[in-house]
Amino acid sequence: MSRIKWLFIGPDGLRHGWRFLIFAAAIFLVVQFLEQPAIAFLAAKLHVNRSALSAPSIIVSDGFDLIVILVVTGVAARFEQRRIDSYGLPINEAFGGLFWNGVVAGLAVVTFVAAGMLVTGGMRIHGIALRGIDLITSPLLWLVAMLFVGVTEEYFSAVTRCSHSGVAPVSGPQR
Repeated sequence: MSRIKWLFIGPDGLRHGWRFLIFAAAIFLVVQFLEQPAIAFLAAKLHVNRSALSAPSIIVSDGFDLIVILVVTGVAARFEQRRIDSYGLPINEAFGGLFWNGVVAGLAVVTFVAAGMLVTGGMRIHGIALRGIDLITSPLLWLVAMLFVGVTEEYFSAVTRCSHSGVAPVSGPQR
């Protein structure tokens, strides 16, 4: 095998580092050239203020990021003849024990921070600002937004974590 071919091709096909580089470049290119126009389009169509720190703006932005990661990972999975969930977040473990451990840990952190802010005077509660149907829709929208944030971050970190270990998206077909 020539030295140049050896640099790119290994026993499992394209070498791990090159596969990861292609994956990272695909994510970068989509984010660089499509993210802002797509989010602006979605926000305009859905009447969402992109600059607001609100559940709808987070759903639009992180929802787009999640779709990008899933599409790019899906293309890599198809190329490598693997399932998309073999890249670090298996679907059969969704909402399993680790998910609920994370929910409890996240709620504990928020509770301790809020308690600390209340005790030190950094936060005051003057009542509930929501009325009527907003008492139901607002928390549900925030739940969806935080799920999008969590899944997007977990999926991206799982894919990159796997890629550094040579498992995915940089490894050959699973047997």
